[in-house]
Amino acid sequence: MYLAVTGLALQLDRIMRATFQGINVAIIDVWQMTSCHYSKENIHPNPTVIRNEIDLLLSFISPV
Repeated sequence: MYLAVTGLALQLDRIMRATFQGINVAIIDVWQMTSCHYSKENIHPNPTVIRNEIDLLLSFISPV
């Protein structure tokens, strides 16, 4: 089951990237940041992960 879900996610990722190719859209891939965090497994990311993802996004918008 896990491989089927992973395969579907990979397929959807490829479709999304192809859809936005050629236009001024950036995709910030944070899957590893969510899936590899040490926090307890949950369907939703831990608040620490969410904060890190927001910090990453803001670093592209307004680098210090």
